[in-house]
Amino acid sequence: TILDIETGKEYKFCKDGKPGPISTKLYQTLLGIQFGDIPDPHNWVEIIN
Repeated sequence: TILDIETGKEYKFCKDGKPGPISTKLYQTLLGIQFGDIPDPHNWVEIIN
């Protein structure tokens, strides 16, 4: 939930407490790239020893 302090308006992004299908897919893809399970198409990941 994000609260706009100027207007008092509240924005809810997941009403049931669970992420939606797009957020879930993005998260799974990010983790896959970070753990090396999915190729990094843009070579953004740097291995640090």
